[in-house]
Amino acid sequence: MRKFIILVCISLLSLAMPIHAQHKWSELGEKQKHLLLPFAENWNNLDTKTQNTLLENTNKWLNMTPVERKMARMKLKELNQLDAQKHAKIRERLQRFENLTPQERQKLIQAHRRFKNLTPQQQRRLKQKFRNLSPQEKEKFLRKQKRKQQRHAFINQFDINKRPLIKSMFKNMDKELRRKLLFQMKSLSKDEKHQFILELLDMDAATREATILQKNVQ
Repeated sequence: MRKFIILVCISLLSLAMPIHAQHKWSELGEKQKHLLLPFAENWNNLDTKTQNTLLENTNKWLNMTPVERKMARMKLKELNQLDAQKHAKIRERLQRFENLTPQERQKLIQAHRRFKNLTPQQQRRLKQKFRNLSPQEKEKFLRKQKRKQQRHAFINQFDINKRPLIKSMFKNMDKELRRKLLFQMKSLSKDEKHQFILELLDMDAATREATILQKNVQ
């Protein structure tokens, strides 16, 4: 049972890992093999991403202090007590995190650390500030966050090397031009949207703006 808890903790530690070449079972250290024993038989058939995830998190577990391991087990215990709906929300958040670019993951991690570094009083004050918003202000804030999530989800469908460029393109557009572009894309299929964005990406700013405005007139 204790080993099972350790194994599950390993799988939950982190999704932000670099990509390496595939690792053979014979190349692993003895401590790594001990923790990853349930995967031994099928290890060499696992895809590279899965191997890297398991290895990254195994190494993090091995480098933890006893106190950190105890905290990880406590987190797992808390997770096991959640109902199915809350489990589904956690899986959804993990999936969204996995779909972020490395830069976006780092920003999110840093924002989380900044919040955690606040005093309990500052954290309560920040939460209270949101609670004190009017229903209209909360709705506006949540709509804005939803649009951001949808934009991130759309950008994350592109090649990882293109994502920062596309994100920068959207960011550098003025609000009205971005609104017109998003309105135009509503009538396009998924493939047409991808093609249109890639075409815009190859244009200079002036040509890009003229193209969007021309399509908006049409």
